[in-house]
Amino acid sequence: MTRSLARAHIGAKQLVALLGEWEVGDAVYSALAARIALLLDDGRIATYTRLPAERELADALGRSRTTVVAAYRALRDSGHLISVRGSGSVAVLPTSPTATSGTEVDFARAVPPPVPGLSDVLSRAGDAATTILAHPGFDLVGERHLREQIAERYCALGAPTSAEQIMITVGAQHAIALVSRTVLRHTDNVVVEAPTYPHAYEAVLTAGGRLASTPVSNLGWDGEHLVSIVTRMRPQLAYLIPDFHNPTGATMPEAVR
Repeated sequence: MTRSLARAHIGAKQLVALLGEWEVGDAVYSALAARIALLLDDGRIATYTRLPAERELADALGRSRTTVVAAYRALRDSGHLISVRGSGSVAVLPTSPTATSGTEVDFARAVPPPVPGLSDVLSRAGDAATTILAHPGFDLVGERHLREQIAERYCALGAPTSAEQIMITVGAQHAIALVSRTVLRHTDNVVVEAPTYPHAYEAVLTAGGRLASTPVSNLGWDGEHLVSIVTRMRPQLAYLIPDFHNPTGATMPEAVR
């Protein structure tokens, strides 16, 4: 059962790097379980990722296997882990949300307040919308004038582009899903950042991609790890956010690009 659930895996060294300073307050096994659950809840570990074997993680942490066994047991009890003897342990999100205190914020959907003047822009757009009726139908790849303006912007940035090379989507999620379904075949490797925009994981997994993650924090990317995983796995696709990374806010330096 777990074999069919696992769609990605994470090595012991990579998980230790993501854990950071996890030994805070509680019993060691409880603190370890809480940290792994947090990594899963905020997207730094993708759902359906196979975790390292207990002994392998214990060696990487320099802790006893008993500690890791107890931590994995706590994760199973909280609904964050499914384990089958001989098949490994797969991280999942609980079927029902765990109780929390304080205000909850959904960072996957949070948006800032509207910028000043946005209502005027929408009013002008509404007035111009009637021009659509002058055409026999909708352009399946987006309104041509808008595509021309976007192409001109790319040209000004030094990337010669024509309107025919531009497609307008209804949003970022639509674009991510469209690219994933177009490019990927079942079990193709895909490199993603951990953490990243969580619904990108979903789009890639739905298209049949197999996730491999590379860590990123508010301090930036691990360039050596990124190069290593791309070289080793030769992915069909990579999903990266180099500018104002979500959710860390980091911007990728020129050398890493």
